[in-house]
Amino acid sequence: MKQKSIFWAGLLLSFALLLFSCGNSKRASKKKKKKKAKTEIRSQNHASKDALKTTNANTGNDPKKSDARAEKVIQTAKSYMGTPYKYGGTSRAGMDCSGLVVTAFKSAGIELPRTSKEQSQRGKPIEKKDVMPGDLVFFSRSFNKEVSHAGIVVEASPGQAKFIHASSSKGVRIDDLYGEYWSKLFLLARRIF
Repeated sequence: MKQKSIFWAGLLLSFALLLFSCGNSKRASKKKKKKKAKTEIRSQNHASKDALKTTNANTGNDPKKSDARAEKVIQTAKSYMGTPYKYGGTSRAGMDCSGLVVTAFKSAGIELPRTSKEQSQRGKPIEKKDVMPGDLVFFSRSFNKEVSHAGIVVEASPGQAKFIHASSSKGVRIDDLYGEYWSKLFLLARRIF
């Protein structure tokens, strides 16, 4: 009987995490959905131009440019430290994980999609052990291993890395990528520049 209770409690907790995870919640009102649809249409119209700009900017593989852009992204993200979590937020009043990523990369002139799932399809895939400052890291809190959370690497050395993200419980903060909690949820990493 006790095992059944534990099973149901775990299942309920997993469902709650999935429901309230960053980037996958479906609690948007009709008004927000219309606004999002308009934004997506605009984004799609500019996506090919932005992708071309990003590709052209990266073809030179100038490490100084990449380092400067990564530093700009990281400094912008860090400027939001302590900002409370707010689903759909992209301001100091409240920020969600994908909103932090979009805002930080925009400061370096790079346009990214709004959701963490779409962000996880940009750039090139890299191994966890190879992450560098400015790389994106993605996590899954669901059984089907879909992207549900995103962050930006701020420090990295062999076997160690820290990333900044908007935690749904504690707001914008820095955590250990190799820590017990985030290591279990880690899904993939991508390099944008």
